[in-house]
Amino acid sequence: GNKIGVSGATAIAQYCRGLTSLTIGAGNDIGTAGVTAIAEHCQRLTSFTIGNQNHIMSDGAKAIAEHCRGLTSLSIGDENKIGSAGATTLAQRCQHLLSLTIGEGNDLGPDGAEAIAAHCKGLTSLTIGSRNKIAIAGAAAIARSCRGLTSLTIGETNNICSSGAK
Repeated sequence: GNKIGVSGATAIAQYCRGLTSLTIGAGNDIGTAGVTAIAEHCQRLTSFTIGNQNHIMSDGAKAIAEHCRGLTSLSIGDENKIGSAGATTLAQRCQHLLSLTIGEGNDLGPDGAEAIAAHCKGLTSLTIGSRNKIAIAGAAAIARSCRGLTSLTIGETNNICSSGAK
C-alpha cells in the first residue's frame, strides 16, 4: 500500500507547520513517533483527524494534548489504542474542543469517559465508538456534565446496561 508511515508524518510535521487542519487516513501506520512529530511541529492545528489503525497509542494522544491545545475538533479513529490515560490527558489539556470522536476499540474505559465529562464541558458533539467499555459510570458522567451536547453517539459493547446485557 501507500502508507505514509513515520517518515511521511515527520515530513508533514517539518514542512507544513502552518497547518490548521490535518487528516491522516486509515492504516498509514504513523505510530506514536509520527503523531508526536506532527503535534510538536503543527501546533496551530484546530482540527485533527487520525484514521483507523494508525497505532498512535497513549503516548501519541498525550503528545497531541501537550502541543495542540487549540484544537476545537479531534477525531481518533478505530483501534488507535489511546487508553484511558491518553483520553484523560487529552481531556485535561484540550479544553477548547467542541467536537470529539474516539473510534471503536480505543480502550477508553470509564476513567477516560469521566475525564472527558469533567474537562470538556464545551463539547457540542461527542462520539464514542463501540468496544470502549465506558460503563454506566462513564455514560452517566457525560450525561451530567456535558450539557452543551447537541449530538451524542455511544457505540455498542460499552457496558452501559444495568440489565446484565453487555
